[in-house]
Amino acid sequence: MDSASLEGLGLRGLHAQERRCRDTGCVTEDVGPARPGGLAWRTFSLRVMRASWGIAIDLRARAVIGDDLPPDSLPAGDRVALAVNGVQLEAEEVEQLLRGLGLMAPAIEAAHPDVHVLVRLGAVSFTPTDYQPEGLVAAMIGWAAEEFGLEQVPWDLRFDKSTNRYLLQV
Repeated sequence: MDSASLEGLGLRGLHAQERRCRDTGCVTEDVGPARPGGLAWRTFSLRVMRASWGIAIDLRARAVIGDDLPPDSLPAGDRVALAVNGVQLEAEEVEQLLRGLGLMAPAIEAAHPDVHVLVRLGAVSFTPTDYQPEGLVAAMIGWAAEEFGLEQVPWDLRFDKSTNRYLLQV
Protein backbone atom coordinates (compact mmCIF):
# COMPACT_ATOMS: atom_id res chain seq x y z
CA MET A 1 0.00 0.00 0.00
CA ASP A 2 1.46 3.41 -0.94
CA SER A 3 1.58 6.55 1.24
CA ALA A 4 -1.38 8.17 -0.52
CA SER A 5 -3.51 5.11 0.25
CA LEU A 6 -2.41 5.16 3.88
CA GLU A 7 -3.22 8.85 4.20
CA GLY A 8 -6.64 8.21 2.60
CA LEU A 9 -7.31 5.76 5.42
CA GLY A 10 -6.30 8.37 8.01
CA LEU A 11 -2.98 6.64 8.66
CA ARG A 12 -0.74 9.61 7.92
CA GLY A 13 2.89 9.16 8.88
CA LEU A 14 2.94 5.37 8.70
CA HIS A 15 5.58 3.67 6.65
CA ALA A 16 5.14 0.58 4.55
CA GLN A 17 7.19 -2.34 5.84
CA GLU A 18 8.40 -5.45 4.11
CA ARG A 19 9.69 -8.61 5.81
CA ARG A 20 11.57 -11.11 3.72
CA CYS A 21 12.90 -14.38 5.08
CA ARG A 22 15.14 -16.73 3.19
CA ASP A 23 17.67 -19.40 4.12
CA THR A 24 20.23 -16.62 4.58
CA GLY A 25 18.17 -14.75 7.17
CA CYS A 26 15.32 -12.33 7.78
CA VAL A 27 15.13 -8.68 6.83
CA THR A 28 12.43 -6.26 7.92
CA GLU A 29 12.78 -3.00 6.05
CA ASP A 30 11.00 0.33 5.96
CA VAL A 31 10.13 0.92 2.33
CA GLY A 32 8.15 4.12 2.89
CA PRO A 33 9.17 7.76 2.55
CA ALA A 34 11.55 9.46 4.97
CA ARG A 35 9.90 11.58 7.66
CA PRO A 36 10.77 15.30 7.41
CA GLY A 37 13.06 16.49 10.18
CA GLY A 38 14.71 13.10 10.56
CA LEU A 39 18.43 12.55 10.32
CA ALA A 40 19.87 10.08 7.83
CA TRP A 41 19.36 6.37 8.31
CA ARG A 42 22.29 4.68 10.05
CA THR A 43 23.02 0.97 10.05
CA PHE A 44 24.96 -0.59 12.90
CA SER A 45 26.38 -4.07 12.37
CA LEU A 46 26.93 -6.18 15.47
CA ARG A 47 29.26 -9.15 15.03
CA VAL A 48 30.20 -11.37 17.98
CA MET A 49 31.99 -14.66 17.30
CA ARG A 50 33.36 -16.40 20.38
CA ALA A 51 32.40 -20.00 19.69
CA SER A 52 31.58 -22.16 16.69
CA TRP A 53 28.72 -19.74 16.02
CA GLY A 54 28.05 -16.13 16.89
CA ILE A 55 25.59 -13.28 16.82
CA ALA A 56 25.26 -11.13 13.71
CA ILE A 57 22.64 -8.37 13.63
CA ASP A 58 22.27 -5.35 11.37
CA LEU A 59 20.11 -2.61 12.88
CA ARG A 60 19.01 0.36 10.78
CA ALA A 61 17.38 3.34 12.45
CA ARG A 62 17.38 7.10 12.51
CA ALA A 63 16.93 9.75 15.15
CA VAL A 64 14.24 12.39 14.91
CA ILE A 65 14.69 15.43 17.16
CA GLY A 66 11.53 17.32 18.07
CA ASP A 67 9.45 19.12 20.64
CA ASP A 68 7.35 16.09 21.53
CA LEU A 69 7.12 12.34 21.06
CA PRO A 70 4.36 10.54 19.13
CA PRO A 71 1.76 8.95 21.42
CA ASP A 72 2.40 5.49 19.95
CA SER A 73 6.14 5.60 20.66
CA LEU A 74 7.64 3.40 23.36
CA PRO A 75 9.40 5.31 26.15
CA ALA A 76 13.04 4.46 26.82
CA GLY A 77 13.76 7.50 28.98
CA ASP A 78 12.17 10.80 30.02
CA ARG A 79 12.70 12.33 26.56
CA VAL A 80 13.83 9.35 24.48
CA ALA A 81 11.49 6.88 22.80
CA LEU A 82 11.50 4.10 20.23
CA ALA A 83 9.15 3.75 17.26
CA VAL A 84 8.88 0.32 15.68
CA ASN A 85 5.74 1.07 13.62
CA GLY A 86 5.21 -1.72 11.15
CA VAL A 87 8.50 -3.51 11.78
CA GLN A 88 7.56 -7.11 12.48
CA LEU A 89 9.30 -8.08 15.70
CA GLU A 90 8.46 -10.41 18.56
CA ALA A 91 7.57 -8.74 21.87
CA GLU A 92 10.83 -10.00 23.39
CA GLU A 93 12.80 -8.38 20.57
CA VAL A 94 11.10 -5.01 21.13
CA GLU A 95 11.86 -5.34 24.87
CA GLN A 96 15.53 -5.98 24.12
CA LEU A 97 15.73 -2.94 21.81
CA LEU A 98 14.09 -0.80 24.51
CA ARG A 99 16.52 -2.13 27.10
CA GLY A 100 19.49 -1.11 24.96
CA LEU A 101 18.05 2.33 24.18
CA GLY A 102 17.10 2.78 27.84
CA LEU A 103 20.69 2.17 28.88
CA MET A 104 21.84 4.90 26.49
CA ALA A 105 18.93 7.31 27.21
CA PRO A 106 20.61 9.27 30.04
CA ALA A 107 23.61 10.08 27.83
CA ILE A 108 21.37 10.94 24.85
CA GLU A 109 19.26 13.25 27.02
CA ALA A 110 22.38 14.92 28.44
CA ALA A 111 23.72 15.49 24.92
CA HIS A 112 20.37 16.86 23.70
CA PRO A 113 18.81 18.86 26.54
CA ASP A 114 15.36 20.40 26.14
CA VAL A 115 14.33 18.29 23.13
CA HIS A 116 12.72 14.91 22.61
CA VAL A 117 14.53 12.18 20.66
CA LEU A 118 12.61 9.55 18.76
CA VAL A 119 14.55 6.57 17.45
CA ARG A 120 12.65 5.27 14.44
CA LEU A 121 13.52 1.68 13.62
CA GLY A 122 13.80 1.02 9.90
CA ALA A 123 15.14 -2.52 9.67
CA VAL A 124 16.55 -5.41 11.65
CA SER A 125 18.26 -8.19 9.76
CA PHE A 126 19.92 -11.35 10.98
CA THR A 127 20.62 -14.93 10.10
CA PRO A 128 18.51 -17.14 12.39
CA THR A 129 21.48 -19.44 13.02
CA ASP A 130 23.59 -16.48 14.26
CA TYR A 131 21.01 -14.73 16.41
CA GLN A 132 19.80 -14.34 19.96
CA PRO A 133 17.36 -11.59 21.00
CA GLU A 134 19.82 -10.43 23.67
CA GLY A 135 22.09 -9.27 20.86
CA LEU A 136 19.56 -6.54 20.10
CA VAL A 137 20.52 -4.82 23.38
CA ALA A 138 24.14 -4.59 22.27
CA ALA A 139 23.15 -3.60 18.72
CA MET A 140 21.00 -0.71 19.99
CA ILE A 141 23.74 0.44 22.37
CA GLY A 142 26.20 0.45 19.46
CA TRP A 143 23.77 2.22 17.12
CA ALA A 144 23.00 4.95 19.68
CA ALA A 145 26.67 5.50 20.50
CA GLU A 146 27.51 5.96 16.81
CA GLU A 147 24.44 8.07 16.04
CA PHE A 148 24.99 10.54 18.87
CA GLY A 149 28.80 10.38 19.17
CA LEU A 150 28.64 8.91 22.69
CA GLU A 151 30.58 6.31 24.62
CA GLN A 152 28.90 2.92 24.68
CA VAL A 153 27.50 1.65 27.95
CA PRO A 154 29.89 -1.23 28.74
CA TRP A 155 28.52 -4.60 27.71
CA ASP A 156 29.81 -8.08 27.04
CA LEU A 157 28.39 -11.16 25.36
CA ARG A 158 30.05 -14.30 26.69
CA PHE A 159 29.43 -17.77 25.39
CA ASP A 160 28.24 -20.26 28.00
CA LYS A 161 29.07 -23.79 26.86
CA SER A 162 26.71 -25.40 29.38
CA THR A 163 23.66 -23.65 27.89
CA ASN A 164 25.06 -23.25 24.35
CA ARG A 165 24.01 -19.57 24.46
CA TYR A 166 25.58 -16.16 24.65
CA LEU A 167 24.94 -14.39 27.95
CA LEU A 168 24.70 -10.59 27.97
CA GLN A 169 26.37 -8.70 30.77
CA VAL A 170 25.66 -4.97 31.05
